[in-house]
Amino acid sequence: MLKPKSAEIKKRRMARTLSQRQLSILCGLPDNAICRIEKGDFQSIYPIRARAIAQALQCELYELFEECENKAKELDGNIEKNELPIDLTNS
Repeated sequence: MLKPKSAEIKKRRMARTLSQRQLSILCGLPDNAICRIEKGDFQSIYPIRARAIAQALQCELYELFEECENKAKELDGNIEKNELPIDLTNS
């Protein structure tokens, strides 16, 4: 699980002139997901969902999420190589 950097997600979303709903749709998330992430309602988020947000905002996973920056960078590299961790829920 990765912790969202809520302010950074909002900053990048606004820079791309996307509404919260538009970004949620781009990521394949429920309509209110980005709103709740930006408000800090979620303390952690699944890596696969975090990656979808990073891709939609055209940035690296570690720029928007933390658990430890190295974990996010490792997941970025694995996803790019199509080498997903076996169990994403216990990451």
